[in-house]
Amino acid sequence: MPGTGITVTGLKEAQAMLAGLASEVQAKILRKALREGAMPIVTAAEENAPVRRGKLIQSLQVLPARNIDANTISVPIGPAGGWFKGDVYYAGFQEWGYTTGVKHNKNPKLKGQKRRRRTKQQMQEAYASVGYHQGQHFMTKAFDEHAEEAGTNFVWQVRDGVDRYVAATTRAAARSAKAT
Repeated sequence: MPGTGITVTGLKEAQAMLAGLASEVQAKILRKALREGAMPIVTAAEENAPVRRGKLIQSLQVLPARNIDANTISVPIGPAGGWFKGDVYYAGFQEWGYTTGVKHNKNPKLKGQKRRRRTKQQMQEAYASVGYHQGQHFMTKAFDEHAEEAGTNFVWQVRDGVDRYVAATTRAAARSAKAT
């Protein structure tokens, strides 16, 4: 979102903690921290989502992390099947809105054939019935309200992941020293 910024406290310390670890361990800790850090946004989106049968709320989740480039990992949040797909295809319509009214004929069977000509009055009536239904922006609101909390949660998850890794390697080293 243009113009939107997030202030995350403790990020430099978390980066310093990760600096001494192997890249595979860093990636594992970062992915888990990103997933856990995004949970406040998911929870808020579930609270904001429109409810009819509850399928949309049940489908909201943190999706698998994706590498955008060498320095960027993206963690998408949304419906399990994706926007405009699966059982909750309507999630995108609820988020961004939709238009009703005139449908343009894109039937492949009619390719090359002439379409039925409408009179000027028929066209005016058809376009008069066009309406726009405003989206509820439940995901956008959740992000706007909880982005900083998610960032802080991410930092805490990184610290926790590093602490767990250090504790596990220390226990493993103690066991191997004890065995010899």
